Amino acid sequence: MTDTEKALNIAKILCVESGLELSDMVAKTRKREVLQVRQSCHYLIKKFTKLSLGSIGKLIGNLNYATVLHSCNTINNLLLTDKIFRSDLEHWENIVIDFIRYNKLKEAYNTEIKAYKVSKALFRNKSACKRHGIDFKIQVI
Repeated sequence: MTDTEKALNIAKILCVESGLELSDMVAKTRKREVLQVRQSCHYLIKKFTKLSLGSIGKLIGNLNYATVLHSCNTINNLLLTDKIFRSDLEHWENIVIDFIRYNKLKEAYNTEIKAYKVSKALFRNKSACKRHGIDFKIQVI
């Protein structure tokens, strides 16, 4: 999963958890309930991906990198002062962590399945080659 896909999934998770639509979150509104979710989204994307602030801004709300930096600083300040908001953000963070772990396991499982299928196909080809008297060699490049 690329960082961009991960960022969009984080945004979707926050929308579902907060009861907002994705279109509401990326809209240019300053309503407190929308703004805090958008700022939290910027903060979590910055925390869990390697995207630049400019990339995060373009992805979520078509915003300037300075706006994303301000969002992250605002969230850091809220975490220090607002216990209720801190618990909400920790809840969202745990959901994002679980989602990332699930996708890593899913990718690892799919990789193992592909490797198993390839090795099984190679074994079949090796057996078929031996039956027909063809020299079978695997070259590692």
